[in-house]
Amino acid sequence: MSYQVLARKYRPQTFEEVVGQKPIVTTLQNAVANRRIHHAYLFSGLRGVGKTTVARLMAKSLNCVKGPTPEPCNACASCQEIAQTRSMDVLEIDGASNRGIDSVRELRETVRYAPARDRYKVTIIDEVHMLTTEAWNALLKTLEEPPAHVVFLFATTDYRKLPLTILSRCQHFEFKKIAPADMAARLQRIALGEKVEVPPAVVELITRTAEGSLRDAQSALDQVIAFSGPAVTEEQARTILGVIDRDLILDFYAAVRGRDYGRLVDIVETLFEKGHQPVQFLEDLMAYGRDLLLVSVLADPQRHVAGGAEEIQALRVQASQFSEDELLRILELMTREEQRIKNSTHPRFLLEALAIKLARLSDLKPIEELIARVDRQASGRPPGEEDEAGPARPVGTHSPVKKTTSAPDRRPDPGGSPSHAAVSRPATSAGAAAAAEVATPIRPQAEAGDVAAVETFLKRVHEERGALGGFLEEASWIEIRGDALQIAFSEKHGFFREKVEGRDSLEYLKRVARETAGRDLAIQVTVATPGAIESRSVSPDEAEERRRQRLREAAEKAPIVRALLSAFGGQIVDVDQA
Repeated sequence: MSYQVLARKYRPQTFEEVVGQKPIVTTLQNAVANRRIHHAYLFSGLRGVGKTTVARLMAKSLNCVKGPTPEPCNACASCQEIAQTRSMDVLEIDGASNRGIDSVRELRETVRYAPARDRYKVTIIDEVHMLTTEAWNALLKTLEEPPAHVVFLFATTDYRKLPLTILSRCQHFEFKKIAPADMAARLQRIALGEKVEVPPAVVELITRTAEGSLRDAQSALDQVIAFSGPAVTEEQARTILGVIDRDLILDFYAAVRGRDYGRLVDIVETLFEKGHQPVQFLEDLMAYGRDLLLVSVLADPQRHVAGGAEEIQALRVQASQFSEDELLRILELMTREEQRIKNSTHPRFLLEALAIKLARLSDLKPIEELIARVDRQASGRPPGEEDEAGPARPVGTHSPVKKTTSAPDRRPDPGGSPSHAAVSRPATSAGAAAAAEVATPIRPQAEAGDVAAVETFLKRVHEERGALGGFLEEASWIEIRGDALQIAFSEKHGFFREKVEGRDSLEYLKRVARETAGRDLAIQVTVATPGAIESRSVSPDEAEERRRQRLREAAEKAPIVRALLSAFGGQIVDVDQA
């Protein structure tokens, strides 16, 4: 008899032998036992997880001489013919090569006739998603109301490509990936049946490369046995399967921990010399990093990490050299670079750069440490001294900064208006708030109380309604003129003027103005003419220079800024409002 590959030789012949699909098997057995047999079943899932095998077992259960039975005998003529794919009443069709409407028409004619010998006429269509739309339309009516003796069994790796009208007429079972433990146990039984010594490390290696497909694992084991003979070694298995040497993975992490840039570059060079794919290397690095992370955070990682007690202990030793945050950053950086390396025409350069980045991750300091350091310097406390008043302020709070107001400009009032006060656009940050100052001159009869009221008004609007405060920043001037608060926008800022003129905005501004000024003020939103703007302000370049100078001076005085400059050894290059 000619040699039979392991995947066919050890194909399950009973439902009990099916690996990793217990819920589906139980459901089908119960359906057969209770005679609740549907006319169409759809099996979907990854390649090599048992879809076609379960379909054949279902056909055996329906046509066994002892059936319908959830436990076919495998001894009668019907069971044996189905196992050998030569039964006249069980038709297996490859959907990829028989995908047209003509093939489906022939199928429709075939299912009309009663079975030649068995109880049911079973039709198994593999890769059913390859059928054309016309073929599905031709099969639709037959599938909706099939003869009583017909059962359809569809298998596919992508059920989403099937028409919804077909899906609604089938019982859908989605096959899961085979769990590593179940796959390893199955491979060990096969090796025992073949009288071959396969070390657990090789079984783990094959299981990892199969990625949930038992048929892939069996094919890989077949290949390893053909290469190694009756005694398989891990080195031989890695060679024939093209798997990256685990020592390279271990050396890479050790070099990252030791910041050994030369060793990292040598590892990348070795990788390319042996012809390994850089993306595969990166996937292996991520898989190992994931194992390190799990043994660090889980009390019992045995269920989630492949390997025996010795392998788990070795992982714990390696993981102790990294903090959990470091492992998370390593995995995040690798994941981020994976697509770039995969799509690059120069993957070696990117992989070398990634290796150096990973080695430099130890330079990063936790944000909590930096915040505490800045807070100590801002408060003048020596390093290591705790804040007696409580924990450090959270990120984003600002040290109080004293406001400054420019002296009023005593130029004559061109309009001869009554007393009023005017201020420039408000600042939104702590440093900019200290620089809030009159950008355009204040009129001669301006009262100090009105100036302060306008500044308080702007500050409250920024704190309570940041967006509205941002619109007010674009105003040419904001001033109190008698019993009115005047907000003037240039013609080019019509959008901001319309937003401020909204009913809700005007009611809110009127309420805030009354509370800050201590009296009712009407809100007047006007258009500032070019002449008025020119008479009230200096040239744009000069005004911008003065504004930046004020912001720089305010920033230099802010304790939080001084602390940051001291902590990081920096300098102020430019200042602007956020």
